[in-house]
Amino acid sequence: MSNLPFINTIIGLALILYIFFVRHSLGKNKIAKLAIIGVVLIFTSSSIAEYIISEYGTLRYNIFIFLAIILSHFTGYFFLLFVKSLSNSFEKIKRITVITIVITIVRVVFFVLIEDLLIKVDASGIRNFTNPDFKLFVILADIDEFIMSFYNLILIILAYKTLKNIPVVIDLKSHKSLYYKWGNIILTFSIIVYSLLFINTILLSFNRQNLDLIINVENVIQSIFFVFLSLSMMYFPVFAYTGNYEDLSEEEKEKYKSSALSDSSELFKKIDQLIKDERLYLDSELKMDKVSKKLSKPIPYISQAINENTQNSFPDYINSFRIAEAKKRLLEETPDTIFAIALDVGFNNKATFYNAFKKNTSMTPTVYRKEYLKN
Repeated sequence: MSNLPFINTIIGLALILYIFFVRHSLGKNKIAKLAIIGVVLIFTSSSIAEYIISEYGTLRYNIFIFLAIILSHFTGYFFLLFVKSLSNSFEKIKRITVITIVITIVRVVFFVLIEDLLIKVDASGIRNFTNPDFKLFVILADIDEFIMSFYNLILIILAYKTLKNIPVVIDLKSHKSLYYKWGNIILTFSIIVYSLLFINTILLSFNRQNLDLIINVENVIQSIFFVFLSLSMMYFPVFAYTGNYEDLSEEEKEKYKSSALSDSSELFKKIDQLIKDERLYLDSELKMDKVSKKLSKPIPYISQAINENTQNSFPDYINSFRIAEAKKRLLEETPDTIFAIALDVGFNNKATFYNAFKKNTSMTPTVYRKEYLKN
């Protein structure tokens, strides 16, 4: 158990390098990549702090411990940022970013105050606890950890719900379909991890006699999380969400590859005609596989034709038809509710419809209708 913090630190640093340098892990989505690096960095800094405490038993290196504590509440935020970057919708994340920054400032002030009041440097340069009100600050620290664990848990659950609403553009029927559900799996696992850490925090506040055991449990949970995240990162293609063929790993590209598509314009005309004639965009479960099968063309051809001729991904291309249809329905004399219109034109939920509509028109459906009636 005593070696776990060191092992976790090595795994964490290796994983950061892997995510940073291996492109197919997160494709071209830089924000998604940085968000996951942020999650790993938090866990790694925590492991470094644990290692220093167990190895040196002193607070002289407290900068690492300080960083580990201050960064702890960013885990849920980075997970949510990761999911938002996949859906290309950053509206709610702006508000949460402000809240997270305010929390960070408050916590920095709080812990700097604790350090000034509690920790003194003796003649040999060793930093030690000296304040008689130590118990009060321990209670406050417990409350802080309790609130931050709860904050992380709420944001991770929000990230999970958001990810479930993002359309997946391919539907693999093999065992590899599991890899394309990586986002849901890792977030589900994270919810379990933070639920356990939340319970662990409560237990620690009531029973400090088993402090070593509780800390070891945290290290084990952290190790499992690192290993799980490492394995998952090697098999997660963002292509499932973005529709960008270039985001696939070389192994997956080979699976769909037959020959190079030299001129995509003719194929795009067929795709465009098919989508319009059969009104495929009204199908909320529409994936690139369906278009591929109907035209008897490989998935990368479909992706390439759409990307080159519209400069959009498959979801954005399909959503353009859905939004055009929604505009007509919004301008009817007695339109349906926005939610009903969203479902009718092919969206799974109101939030996804709002995001796509605003991305396409720079205004909400309600404002669009008001502007039209005004003019």
